[in-house]
Amino acid sequence: MSRVDVLADDRGLQGCFKVANIQQEWAQDFITKHKLVTLDDYIYSVAHDTWEKGVETLVSQVPTLRDNMIALARRSKCPPVDTGHMDELLQSYVKKKGIAASFELGRYSALQTQNAINGSALSKLKELVGVLMKLETGLHFKFSDLKGSLRRCCLQFPELRYKMEESKRCDYEGTMASALLCVCAHTRRLKDSTRFREACSKCTDDEKKELLEMKKWLSGEESEGEDQESVAGSIELPSLPATPLMATQKKRKAVASATPEEKGQPDLDEEAEMATPLPSRKAKLKEKVLKRPAAVSPQKKPAAKKVEKKMEGKKSWVLMHYKRSKVRKSDAWAVRQCGGSQLFQMVCSKDKNAEGICKQAVKKLEDGDSPRKVKEWAKAQ
Repeated sequence: MSRVDVLADDRGLQGCFKVANIQQEWAQDFITKHKLVTLDDYIYSVAHDTWEKGVETLVSQVPTLRDNMIALARRSKCPPVDTGHMDELLQSYVKKKGIAASFELGRYSALQTQNAINGSALSKLKELVGVLMKLETGLHFKFSDLKGSLRRCCLQFPELRYKMEESKRCDYEGTMASALLCVCAHTRRLKDSTRFREACSKCTDDEKKELLEMKKWLSGEESEGEDQESVAGSIELPSLPATPLMATQKKRKAVASATPEEKGQPDLDEEAEMATPLPSRKAKLKEKVLKRPAAVSPQKKPAAKKVEKKMEGKKSWVLMHYKRSKVRKSDAWAVRQCGGSQLFQMVCSKDKNAEGICKQAVKKLEDGDSPRKVKEWAKAQ
């Protein structure tokens, strides 16, 4: 770990720039513009709660750094953390909680930063968040710092790896560091009153109190009255008997309004029970669909036996000639029904005039002789 000599004449100002690996020209322009003499001058130039915007404002006031994208990219949003102190706090946390109860994140072991806050699961991590806030009150950490500290923690307590699935044990510190960064990001969102109310929407009263205390750690005590109102929610009156319109419900709760009831104000229960009106375009479309008569489906006829179709009229016969080829050693003639099967085939030879026999067979068929009789006659030739 790099060290800064705070006993130097500038109280470690130049040493901080060297540790941050900032070019000497950029550092000198920054110091000259803001007339910084010691490190204390820089520290008191930026507010603690809004240090990111403060640093961005100071950088934008330097002409050589205002539009310098390389300089802006090198400005890290995560402040440096004493990794030795982080190791001590995490290891003492494991000793206090025990290996079985340490780093039990619940649903946050699978959640990601872009997901919504799970207030119920986050409230159970209050003690772990308190340990992390001892390191950095804004809960801004580098992934590499968390991963390295967790790796050293696993060296002291090897049983921590066996709490995770076998496929993830080899990267226990990386998986746990990502989950802890998600916990830190969701905890920082509690400073926003809208997201705080969303996180408390499905929590019990005890869980809401835990989230409220975590928010106080981040934003201070000035918003205590407003937060207590949002946590307390509405006043619950004794349950009323079910009405005919709510026959399926066993009971309902009436919520008292925060403002006194005005004259002529509509009944909220009646408005809630009314169906929401459809847009005009949807209403017209629905009306047309209701007016449209149902399509008459064709009636299916009962199954019946298939009746063989009888061939009407005379059958036409043709004479087919098959020429000699590699497969066929000699010519052949055949009598075939048009659009049907072959009656017989006769190969040409010196003894038989196959063409003449087939022509006579066609003539017999056209005269009305049966195919069976003609076939027997052709075989006898």
